[in-house]
Amino acid sequence: MPLEGTSDTPPIILIGLDAAEIDVVDRLVADGRMPNLARLRQQGRWGRLQTEPPHFLSLVWSTFFCGLRLGEHAWYFSKIWNPDRQRLQHIGPAWLPVQPFWLSLDPSYRLAILDLPYASSLPARPNMTVLNGWQCHDDFGHNALPSELWEQLSERHGKPRMTPEVFGPQDVATLLAQRQEVLEGNRQFADICRDLLTHDRFDLFLGVFGLVHRGPHYLWDLSQIERVDNAPTRAVLEGSLDDCYTSADEALGRVLDAAPSNARVVVFALHGMGPNDGWYEFLPRILEQIHRGGGNAPAKPGMLFRLKQALPWRLV
Repeated sequence: MPLEGTSDTPPIILIGLDAAEIDVVDRLVADGRMPNLARLRQQGRWGRLQTEPPHFLSLVWSTFFCGLRLGEHAWYFSKIWNPDRQRLQHIGPAWLPVQPFWLSLDPSYRLAILDLPYASSLPARPNMTVLNGWQCHDDFGHNALPSELWEQLSERHGKPRMTPEVFGPQDVATLLAQRQEVLEGNRQFADICRDLLTHDRFDLFLGVFGLVHRGPHYLWDLSQIERVDNAPTRAVLEGSLDDCYTSADEALGRVLDAAPSNARVVVFALHGMGPNDGWYEFLPRILEQIHRGGGNAPAKPGMLFRLKQALPWRLV
């Protein structure tokens, strides 16, 4: 049974569906295939988030948990330039301090932050449970608080179902494996959320389903693979995108079944997904810059370039 809390304030349950496309969600809800999300819509309110700037989606998670705009938090990508070390690197509190919202909450509140994208190295606080990197689409390594939590969850639920991302061209086998990974990973993450919600009482519980982002990246468009002549296999592949969403809805329902009855629930996606059109809209500006010769004075060769030019090529 869930442990009794000491606060009379209803707990907050935040569930993220990373990169879930609202048009797909609307279609599946209308078809009756996402009943848990449909029920939440009927019981509460729903709407569309507007991300700013609209074509710079890598910053949305840092903007979300810092509560600041890009110009204030400066966290514009998964890795940013560290001028002191002259290299790209992940954000760390040691060199780019950020203030996530949980540091501003009452220290007596019990918090759980699970697989929040981009947040693996952010500062923690007392009464805080952290699990990051279990099934995040964006790889920032992993950590857990308390430190033994990762091992404990692995013993109870098995190793993470999400495997390292395989980039490049896909085939039927890799896409089928990707689909299965999403289905199993959503189920496993729901089990972990239920585990924690059942054995503790949190004032704020935040968990993000990351495989909803990973799978549809590859299952959104099947044009990269050859025609599949096997009818059952073709049917599975053609329904795989919807399966990613419906399995997340099933997992959502299982998480909410374990939540306190008086919990206030928010389900959200900070951005969606769509066809990759290759940024063709920038081509005219690029060509214009080329044809007019750039318009800027050519850069002067740096000292390293001049040194290489002066040395025999075998020494370079």
